[in-house]
Amino acid sequence: DSLDFVYYLLDQYRSLDMFFDVVFPLSILYQSNGFTPLIIFFALFIGVVRNFKVPHFVRYHTMQSILLDIVSMLGVIIKQYMPYELRIT
Repeated sequence: DSLDFVYYLLDQYRSLDMFFDVVFPLSILYQSNGFTPLIIFFALFIGVVRNFKVPHFVRYHTMQSILLDIVSMLGVIIKQYMPYELRIT
Protein backbone atom coordinates (compact mmCIF):
# COMPACT_ATOMS: atom_id res chain seq x y z
CA ASP A 1 0.00 0.00 0.00
CA SER A 2 2.69 2.47 0.87
CA LEU A 3 4.55 2.00 -2.42
CA ASP A 4 2.37 4.78 -3.84
CA PHE A 5 4.08 7.17 -1.46
CA VAL A 6 7.61 5.84 -2.00
CA TYR A 7 8.16 6.99 -5.57
CA TYR A 8 8.96 10.50 -4.37
CA LEU A 9 11.72 9.13 -2.14
CA LEU A 10 13.15 7.10 -5.01
CA ASP A 11 13.36 10.22 -7.18
CA GLN A 12 15.09 12.19 -4.43
CA TYR A 13 17.45 9.52 -3.06
CA ARG A 14 18.89 7.15 -5.64
CA SER A 15 20.80 5.22 -2.97
CA LEU A 16 17.50 3.69 -1.79
CA ASP A 17 17.23 1.70 -5.03
CA MET A 18 19.23 -1.19 -3.55
CA PHE A 19 16.87 -1.37 -0.58
CA PHE A 20 13.76 -1.39 -2.75
CA ASP A 21 15.24 -4.05 -5.03
CA VAL A 22 14.99 -6.37 -2.02
CA VAL A 23 11.68 -5.09 -0.64
CA PHE A 24 9.70 -4.94 -3.90
CA PRO A 25 9.50 -8.75 -4.46
CA LEU A 26 8.32 -9.14 -0.86
CA SER A 27 5.66 -6.51 -1.52
CA ILE A 28 4.45 -8.43 -4.57
CA LEU A 29 4.18 -11.55 -2.43
CA TYR A 30 2.34 -9.57 0.29
CA GLN A 31 -0.21 -8.23 -2.21
CA SER A 32 -0.53 -11.48 -4.18
CA ASN A 33 -3.81 -12.44 -2.56
CA GLY A 34 -6.52 -10.32 -0.97
CA PHE A 35 -6.40 -12.34 2.24
CA THR A 36 -2.60 -12.33 2.69
CA PRO A 37 -2.45 -8.92 4.45
CA LEU A 38 -5.34 -9.97 6.70
CA ILE A 39 -3.66 -13.25 7.62
CA ILE A 40 -0.36 -11.50 8.33
CA PHE A 41 -2.17 -8.88 10.44
CA PHE A 42 -3.81 -11.52 12.63
CA ALA A 43 -0.61 -13.58 12.82
CA LEU A 44 1.38 -10.57 14.03
CA PHE A 45 -1.32 -9.36 16.38
CA ILE A 46 -2.07 -12.72 18.00
CA GLY A 47 1.40 -14.23 17.76
CA VAL A 48 3.49 -11.23 18.79
CA VAL A 49 1.47 -8.35 20.24
CA ARG A 50 -0.75 -10.46 22.50
CA ASN A 51 2.04 -12.86 23.50
CA PHE A 52 3.50 -11.71 26.81
CA LYS A 53 6.48 -14.06 26.44
CA VAL A 54 7.80 -11.80 23.67
CA PRO A 55 9.80 -8.82 24.98
CA HIS A 56 7.90 -5.56 25.35
CA PHE A 57 10.24 -3.81 22.87
CA VAL A 58 9.33 -6.26 20.09
CA ARG A 59 5.60 -6.17 20.88
CA TYR A 60 5.57 -2.36 20.92
CA HIS A 61 7.32 -2.00 17.56
CA THR A 62 5.18 -4.71 15.99
CA MET A 63 2.08 -2.78 17.00
CA GLN A 64 3.64 0.40 15.61
CA SER A 65 4.23 -1.30 12.26
CA ILE A 66 0.61 -2.52 12.20
CA LEU A 67 -0.62 1.01 12.88
CA LEU A 68 1.63 2.45 10.15
CA ASP A 69 0.22 -0.09 7.71
CA ILE A 70 -3.32 0.97 8.59
CA VAL A 71 -2.43 4.64 8.15
CA SER A 72 -0.86 3.97 4.75
CA MET A 73 -3.97 2.02 3.67
CA LEU A 74 -6.15 4.95 4.68
CA GLY A 75 -3.90 7.29 2.71
CA VAL A 76 -4.30 5.16 -0.42
CA ILE A 77 -8.08 4.99 0.02
CA ILE A 78 -8.36 8.75 0.51
CA LYS A 79 -6.15 9.34 -2.53
CA GLN A 80 -8.40 7.12 -4.68
CA TYR A 81 -11.48 9.22 -3.90
CA MET A 82 -9.83 12.60 -4.48
CA PRO A 83 -10.50 14.54 -7.68
CA TYR A 84 -8.10 13.73 -10.50
CA GLU A 85 -6.38 17.13 -10.30
CA LEU A 86 -5.39 16.54 -6.68
CA ARG A 87 -4.56 12.88 -7.15
CA ILE A 88 -1.71 13.41 -9.62
CA THR A 89 0.18 15.95 -7.53
